[in-house]
Amino acid sequence: MTWKVVNIADTGTSIKFGADDLDKVSNLLNGSDIDSVKLPVDYIDFNLIAEPASPSSGYLRVYMDSADNRLKVKDSSGEVVVI
Repeated sequence: MTWKVVNIADTGTSIKFGADDLDKVSNLLNGSDIDSVKLPVDYIDFNLIAEPASPSSGYLRVYMDSADNRLKVKDSSGEVVVI
């Protein structure tokens, strides 16, 4: 699936999105380089959980292990790495 980029010069207003904003979102979802977009994230909260099932092939699963309070990554083969 590809998200349409309209390339219409419209910055919008203080109360509505413009085409420029929607193009940034489309580029983000298309996997394009979007250096001008800053995500408003200062931190991420993790719930402590037991080791989850392995993710699908080609994916990694990040979780906070309740057994030892460590941040870990699990791959599709079941290998776990402490970050």
